[in-house]
Amino acid sequence: MTSRRSRPAAAVGLLVTLLMTGCSGIPDSGGVQEVSGSRAEEQQPVFIDPPGPSLDATPVQIVRGFINAMRAFPVSTDKAAQFLTAESAAGWRPQRQTVIYDELGLTETANATVEPTVELSVRRSATLDARGAYTPAVDRLPALAHPFNLVREDSQWRIDNPPDALYVSADFFADYFVPLSLYFLDLSGEVLVPDPVYLPEGEQLATSLVRGLLEGPTGDLSDQVLTSVPPETRVDVSVPIRPDGVAEVGLSSQVLTLSNPQREHLAAQLVWTLRQVPGVVGVRILAAGIPLDIPGVSEVQNLNLWDTYAPFDPSANDQLFALRNDRLVVVSQTTVAAFSGVWDDGPQNLADFDVDPQFSRLAGVTGDRTRVVVGPAGDQPGARKRIVYEGGADLTDPTWNRTSTSVWVVDRRRAGSRLLVIDLESLRTRAISMGPLDRTRVTAFALSADGSRFVAIARTLVGPGVGTRRVMLGTVQTSGDTRFVERIRDVHELVTSEAVLEAPTDVGWSDPTSVSVLARIGAVSPQPYDVRIDGSQLLGGSLTPEPLLEPLLDQGNATTLATGISPDSLTYVGTNRGVLWYQDPDRQWVRVSQYPLLLPDYPG
Repeated sequence: MTSRRSRPAAAVGLLVTLLMTGCSGIPDSGGVQEVSGSRAEEQQPVFIDPPGPSLDATPVQIVRGFINAMRAFPVSTDKAAQFLTAESAAGWRPQRQTVIYDELGLTETANATVEPTVELSVRRSATLDARGAYTPAVDRLPALAHPFNLVREDSQWRIDNPPDALYVSADFFADYFVPLSLYFLDLSGEVLVPDPVYLPEGEQLATSLVRGLLEGPTGDLSDQVLTSVPPETRVDVSVPIRPDGVAEVGLSSQVLTLSNPQREHLAAQLVWTLRQVPGVVGVRILAAGIPLDIPGVSEVQNLNLWDTYAPFDPSANDQLFALRNDRLVVVSQTTVAAFSGVWDDGPQNLADFDVDPQFSRLAGVTGDRTRVVVGPAGDQPGARKRIVYEGGADLTDPTWNRTSTSVWVVDRRRAGSRLLVIDLESLRTRAISMGPLDRTRVTAFALSADGSRFVAIARTLVGPGVGTRRVMLGTVQTSGDTRFVERIRDVHELVTSEAVLEAPTDVGWSDPTSVSVLARIGAVSPQPYDVRIDGSQLLGGSLTPEPLLEPLLDQGNATTLATGISPDSLTYVGTNRGVLWYQDPDRQWVRVSQYPLLLPDYPG
């Protein structure tokens, strides 16, 4: 990195400004020591051992060294604490927050009679809270973040008021922090819900994950999920990984009070959380030093033992459906086949449709967008379609809940939108407030496979930004059996740290913590982009890093997107004229058919 020093100011104060970009280290005497080979050669993180304070260092050098010392790997604040007074080091709590910066500046003001102050200004790209939850910075303009007060201690300058935060450059964060999830249970106790976090990689990763799990869910999920971890449960000093790849999780005696079903839930949470650690092949849970007894479960649990709690159905059907000449068809790359059953009795007059996750029923919105029709997806004797809702004004694409017991649609009216949840057993329809989305026009809506979250595209109707389409996220609060939707909450725009998604037209879930968005970035034609729901990652199109740079889809009028939750699902993009493309395993775009294919859709 380069550093720039400003010219000296007036005699009453010396102003020294250092610009520290996120692309490299902070130059100083005794630079960062890299004590292993490059990551490209060894596929291992480069160990970084920053220097401590040098003798007779100036105030700016002390603060600069303090920031520099936070770039240690394995991540440690031991060296950084050496730049503090003994008293401030004892009270320093850097684990409360991590600040990820693009640029960081220091300005010193000092004279002969006043103790110096070094002011920190930072352009943040994001922050992590104490749990590792990621929040992108909306306003990345430089701002005064912290004035460092320096005092003499043993004739050396030391920082007296460190911020309770760890400051790391964007490049350091990208190299040494990894995206992970903590797993909690939905209110039914039947499915795990991922809670995205970032943690530093290294030998303490398993320990950090278990500690995070024991602390419970982060903010937006706190009322929507359960945990089987008893209050005040503690984990041993570390979670070691044995040579055979088994993670040993030593918990305190509180877990012995759990019932057998609760122990199963705890095991599912731990195994799913720890299966993300490289090299882990099994998990062994101990309580007060002895193996935790779970009837019918071996002492060492393999990583696939609790797949029945998966946040998505591992056997999810990756079959794509579409309409050709107003008839339902099945699509597999360039093969298009007619669909048999009650939906093959002539033109369907459907404006939108969705097949349920179990591949057993299909819900359709009629061509005038006023009614919802449901019928079996297969060819069953005596099966027929039935109207389950009528009276809509302008209904969106229907979507199924996780258990296929209800269909969700958004009804667009002149003043805004309302969410309708249609219970298929009682045939009762409830209108659910979507908070700020009630005053917008929702153009796309999709539930996550676990049913805990939704993603939508909404167009502003009034006020600033009228007409602008935005990608919105929110959480779904349900009753204990997850069938009764109580309310929609935590609705917010999906903001990323990478770029701005412009003019989005369609959206869907690509995995439990990521969505696919068909949108523009800059002057590039609409492309499908994968976005992590915390805004930390944005991949696809022109943003794909070399050497994986993929060809762009040259379809300026692309409007529809189909992406499945199955790892084998291909991405399909269509135009309003029925030109349908898919991205093959080599990331090349291939046209499906010369015939128009509309409304491409995966089950769920």
